[in-house]
Amino acid sequence: MTTPIYVHNLSALRLADAEEVGGKAANLGELLAANLPVPPGFAVTRAAYLDAMRARGVAAELADLHNKALARVSDSATLTELCNRMQDLVAKAGI
Repeated sequence: MTTPIYVHNLSALRLADAEEVGGKAANLGELLAANLPVPPGFAVTRAAYLDAMRARGVAAELADLHNKALARVSDSATLTELCNRMQDLVAKAGI
């Protein structure tokens, strides 16, 4: 089994990496590749986040809250409450 890579240097990223590191990080990588002025930096992967949430035992609860939020997007009060609960859960779990 290979060890997952949780952190990437921005200069190594391209648009094809957006699903794993997010669109902003992938776009910054493209800007660096075009020799545009971008400060050095790094991106933490989606795998790092998901593994951390699993290791701290909150992944299932997060998934449940996320599914409930997706089903209530037209109810802003409920959506806000569910998002706040997810944010609190992640903050308490840590990475």
